[in-house]
Amino acid sequence: MQKWKKFLATLTAGALCAVALPLAKLELPEVVMNAAAAECTVPVGTGTTTLTYEVQEDDTVEITGCEDTAAGELEIPAEIDGKAVTRIGDMAFNDKEYLTGITVPDSVKTIGDQAFVDCVSATYINLPQEMDSLGEAVFNSCYALEEITIPEGITELSSFVEKDEEGVALYYGSLAFCKALKKVTLPSTLKTIDEYTFSSCPALESIEIPNGVTEIKEGAFKSCESLVSIEIPKSVTNIADWLFNSCTSLESITIPDSVTSIGDGTFVCCSSLKNITIPDSVTSIGEEAFNSCSSLESIAIPEGITSLPARADDSNYSSYYGFLAFCTSLKEVKLPSTLKSIDEAAFYNCSSLESIEIPEGVEQIKQFAFEGCSSLESIEIPEGVEQIKQSAFGMCFNLKEITIPGNVKSIEDDAFVGCESLKSISIPSSVTYIGYCAFSYSGLTDVYYDGTKEQWNAIEIVNNANEYPNNSLLIYATKHFSDGTQATSTGDLDGNGTVDTNDVFEAMLYVAYRGAGMSGNLRAEQITAADIDGDGSVDSTDVYYILYYVALQGAGKKPTWDSVLGR
Repeated sequence: MQKWKKFLATLTAGALCAVALPLAKLELPEVVMNAAAAECTVPVGTGTTTLTYEVQEDDTVEITGCEDTAAGELEIPAEIDGKAVTRIGDMAFNDKEYLTGITVPDSVKTIGDQAFVDCVSATYINLPQEMDSLGEAVFNSCYALEEITIPEGITELSSFVEKDEEGVALYYGSLAFCKALKKVTLPSTLKTIDEYTFSSCPALESIEIPNGVTEIKEGAFKSCESLVSIEIPKSVTNIADWLFNSCTSLESITIPDSVTSIGDGTFVCCSSLKNITIPDSVTSIGEEAFNSCSSLESIAIPEGITSLPARADDSNYSSYYGFLAFCTSLKEVKLPSTLKSIDEAAFYNCSSLESIEIPEGVEQIKQFAFEGCSSLESIEIPEGVEQIKQSAFGMCFNLKEITIPGNVKSIEDDAFVGCESLKSISIPSSVTYIGYCAFSYSGLTDVYYDGTKEQWNAIEIVNNANEYPNNSLLIYATKHFSDGTQATSTGDLDGNGTVDTNDVFEAMLYVAYRGAGMSGNLRAEQITAADIDGDGSVDSTDVYYILYYVALQGAGKKPTWDSVLGR
């Protein structure tokens, strides 16, 4: 049976050319005919093997098979019984793992589908200088093949495709999994390089693509781990999906101005790619196009691009592969004025990014967009944005300044979690919702709110006082209102928005612990809230003031801390 090395097209990088050793010319074989069985015996290595064949209507011969025991170098005969051999049939030499080299005669004009698949020991397959047709996945999984010249006359390197039980397309590239392949010479007549043609050819360092090529299809160079540079001809208009995915040595690439689109995941994991110039002709760039380009230092997205799209992990709806995520060396980004959306995880973990100018036309900054941008110090959000999405700026440890525009209505869960350098923030009165842990583990001490205290108190702030982290940093921060007044959550130790007997109990317990020489039960922000008299410590006097405040409330009074303190 055919031993396929199945390859699933998915998703989450100075040319050295091997010089072929000269091949000894084999003597033409003495053909021994077996007319009934349509077989002939030919030399191979130090012995012989049996080829099967069929005589075609034009009185020429098609080779249809080869004996499995064949070992060594094989020269396919140009004639059998006086008839020219013009075709190598489908799967004729499939899985002939003991053939160490194959020479196809000049008489052959057509090679069928998968003809040499799994010839895993063949270091060379010499083809005629000119041919009419080369079938699908002809050389797939020829592991030892070091170099090959595709004959003139060939217009397409074709892949074989089938679907699995779930209907997912599986591609078998023409030269995919040729692990030793270092040198490929392509014909001037070539028009199409099909899906995954050179996928997983880890020794291929360079390749010259003829100017006449108009299509280079999905994943054609995927996982060519030694490919250092490549030039796309001007006849190409589309850089296909996953084309250079995991080309981990790719340092440079020339994209001509004939290209109008770049597909999904095209440069994913090109970890050696430092710079790339995208021509202005490009009007479409697909999902996670530059994800994990960890050496990329700068990039300019051309005008006309409206989004920086991400790919969602179908198995986990909250996992995204962002447009430039994990570009850990990225320092400079130029975004186009046409941009409308910065999609999920677009700059996730771009830890070297210190600043970025977001165009005024941007309307959406989606979840995780800048999470982990640990060097980002400041950012201005455009007026069109209405939501600060989940963890949009989470773990931006050095973020000191951010401008939230007046149209923002909600600040969602974890929006600024871990922003430990963010000491103050201005929140517009348009905000009606602040999600869970929005400012947890931040450095927040002051909130500047452009509305009144009453408007602030009307905001829905998600908080669980019994669970940490929560929004306690926001609750205990000093609020600065538009009328010049300030408010702190004095006395509200549990962060539930009111001063009650629970707060009295928490303060009493803290004083008891400290009196017994034990560590207290309160966090730093709670201690600040409990220090009613502002003497820098929490003691029985502060407990008295909180108890007095609660008692006045219980009596139907409306106490203030100034009145409790006798000010």
